Amino acid sequence: MERKLSMIAYISVSILVADGLFVPAADGLFVSAADGLPNFGFNQIRKSEDFPSPMKDSGIIADLGRPSEYPELIYASESNRALIVDTEDLTLINAVETEGKIVRILAENLNNDHVSELIILSSLKIAVYSCDGELIWDRKLDSTGVDVGLIKDMNGDILKMVTASKDHFCIFSSNGDLKDSRQIDDIQALIIANINQTSEQEIILIHGNSVSAYFHNGAFIWKCDFAEPISAACAFSPPEKGILVSLEDGTFHSLNEKGIPSSIENVRSRTTALIPFRLDMVSYPAGFFAISPYGELRAYRYTGETIEDLTNLKRIKTVIPYDLDKRDTKSCKVDSYFINM
Repeated sequence: MERKLSMIAYISVSILVADGLFVPAADGLFVSAADGLPNFGFNQIRKSEDFPSPMKDSGIIADLGRPSEYPELIYASESNRALIVDTEDLTLINAVETEGKIVRILAENLNNDHVSELIILSSLKIAVYSCDGELIWDRKLDSTGVDVGLIKDMNGDILKMVTASKDHFCIFSSNGDLKDSRQIDDIQALIIANINQTSEQEIILIHGNSVSAYFHNGAFIWKCDFAEPISAACAFSPPEKGILVSLEDGTFHSLNEKGIPSSIENVRSRTTALIPFRLDMVSYPAGFFAISPYGELRAYRYTGETIEDLTNLKRIKTVIPYDLDKRDTKSCKVDSYFINM
């Protein structure tokens, strides 16, 4: 894999620049471009000290349909605000404040008007805002919020929204109408994936040491139990490859559409986060990033073979894939940005 990676780093970490040099970072937001990827309008490292520290794993990169040719960086601050940053000149576009600690942020077009809305799940509620920060609708949660995902049809149109809290998952329409609510114990994460290759996606819930699957209407499909607690999980990209699970003992397993596990023999590593990424669909299969408890990063094919060992990048907390082929940029094998939080 060619090392064509761009990195955004926060607060007392190091960042990788185009020539592979590590630069110590002081307080502030740093943006650095790498060869072959969009440079957000910069030819060198740029810094801003005007942004507060982000919450872990809260960052996304999205195109909100603004006139700028560059996407926006959106992340949650400790003051329960979602900050929208212009990556062209490192200025704050907007700050959206919500009730409760922010758990997850999504940016998606819910009403087919070609303009994305902000979907913010907090510990207390699920809320949808316009990209200008105006509240569209919100709903209180039955228990502490854990995760949120969107069910799409085969054309990519959003049909439903699923929220997971500690002991419930709820299905909403895109305008906030509650369609279903089910009590499920010990929900730790939520994955939306079309592993059955049907007209709608499935709901995958991660528990302490098990994975359960539900149809888009909330009906139960299967459950798979493991002997060890689950440390991280994700859907492969493309999702028909199944669900990827790493256990606390360092083993990796894939679950097929029936929930039957298969051990991935080529990889063994303690992992705190798994992030799928899309490779060149002609030459390369799907892959995933694995982040260790020490912030070490590795990239694998879905079969477990190492694509590249990036453990020289220290204290990585989050990887945010972004489809660069949607933009006028040079093609690269792995479309990704790294964000340290």
